Order: sequence, then structure tokens, then C-alpha cells
Amino acid sequence: MNQPVQVLGLGELLWDCFPDHRLPGGAPANVAFHAQQLGLSATIATRVGDDSLGYELCRFLVEQGLDTRLVQRDSKRQTGTVTISPTIDTSVKYSFLENSAWDFLEPTADLLDAVQTARAICFGTLAQRRPLSRSTIQRCLQRAPAECSIVYDVNIRPPFFVKEWIAKSMERANVVKLNSDEVLLLARMFEFPFDDEC
Repeated sequence: MNQPVQVLGLGELLWDCFPDHRLPGGAPANVAFHAQQLGLSATIATRVGDDSLGYELCRFLVEQGLDTRLVQRDSKRQTGTVTISPTIDTSVKYSFLENSAWDFLEPTADLLDAVQTARAICFGTLAQRRPLSRSTIQRCLQRAPAECSIVYDVNIRPPFFVKEWIAKSMERANVVKLNSDEVLLLARMFEFPFDDEC
């Protein structure tokens, strides 16, 4: 029998591809990874391709002690990647593979059962860019127990965000994590009073 999940990272798992190397990434997956390093029971609920990049990601998770029972396999779509390119103004440009496996995360019985025992769930905006994964994430949040901490990492990656998704996600969350740029973006989006210096 599988032990109950303490921390569930719900959403994208992908490869961060830099000019000279690549690393496992995805905001919810990063939270689960660090929770596991701190001694908690953490699981990533995501979807990878039935390809070499997917197998490599799963092998990495196992090596880090993470449970992979909620990592779905997709025989039709590739494991997600994002190409990260520096720009001349010291920022970076993100180019995400369209229709990645994680865009098609399904609400399986195993996933919905795991959600009902979770003590904390972390999810974000990016994995809601496609209807199926967005529906799955929202369904999971509805099934979470009342005492579960729901952490929404806003993590805006243009153009993959819509006001409606963000509003619904914030309504579900106990904790909303965002950076200073996202504070200003959401203040304008929802017409909150704000100070440009914040």
C-alpha cells in the first residue's frame, strides 16, 4: 500500500534547456523535489512522453528518492522542454514546446485518490495552458481535503496566462506566491490599487 502524500507537485515536469546544458525543471516539480530533500514524502503528478527524455526525467526522480507513481506516460506526445535564452537586457526568453505531454495530464483514479490524502499541493499557471490539464488541476483542487494547504505559484510565462485561470486559481489557494513583476501585473489585471515602486 502506498503511503499518503504529504506534498504533491501538480503540473509541469520538463527539461530546462540552456545554451550549454539542460536540467530537470518545472515549478511544481521543484517544490516536490525540495520538500523531499527536507525529509517529507513528496510526489509529482505530471505527464511525460514515452521517450528517452521522459525516461531520463523519471530516472532522475527515482535517484532523488521521489515517488513516480503519479507520473503518467504519453505515447503520442513528447516530454516537455523549455529553451532558456539570455537577452541583451539581462532577462531571459522562455520558449516552451507546444503540446507537451504535461499539457494532457489526466484525472486518473490514482491521482484523485492521492489528492484526497495530500497535506499540501503546489500548482501554477503554466500547466493550465491547455484545457485538459487545466480541468484536471482544478478537479484535483476540488477534491483536496479542507485541511490541505493549497499553494498557487503564479509563475507567469507569457503568453500562457488568462485572467480567468488566475482568478480561479487564487480562489482555490491558501497561499499565493508571486514575484514583484507579477504583483504589478496582477494589480493591473484585477484593478487593485498599487504603487509602481513596490
